[in-house]
Amino acid sequence: MSLAATLANALSGLTVAQHALSVTANNVANANTEGYVRKILSQEAVFIGSRGAGVQASEISRITDQFLAAEVRRQASVVGRSEILGRFHDLVQDAFGAPGEGRDLAATASELGAARSRRSPTIRRAPRSRSR
Repeated sequence: MSLAATLANALSGLTVAQHALSVTANNVANANTEGYVRKILSQEAVFIGSRGAGVQASEISRITDQFLAAEVRRQASVVGRSEILGRFHDLVQDAFGAPGEGRDLAATASELGAARSRRSPTIRRAPRSRSR
């Protein structure tokens, strides 16, 4: 291997290492940022024929914890369901009132019965007409 090829190998390694350090520095700088996902730089060897010719950076990958991502989605749906149930409960509470307030369903039914009995003490039925 010639000196030029050796220096080219070393230079490619240093370039990829510098790029990897840049990715790592970005990870450290954003460590406390909410929602930031750690990234890594993938490296692969370069061959010419059967001889090594250095390294190259292939891609920057995001590293996510699949369990945590699924748990975040699950908890978001639980929170959404709880908010909907809370709104429904508030609507029912506004419509019927709290127990003991006199606006609940039982009190409304008894008021309706009392009003009906005050209005017509006897029930009259209309005569049925028979048409043949």
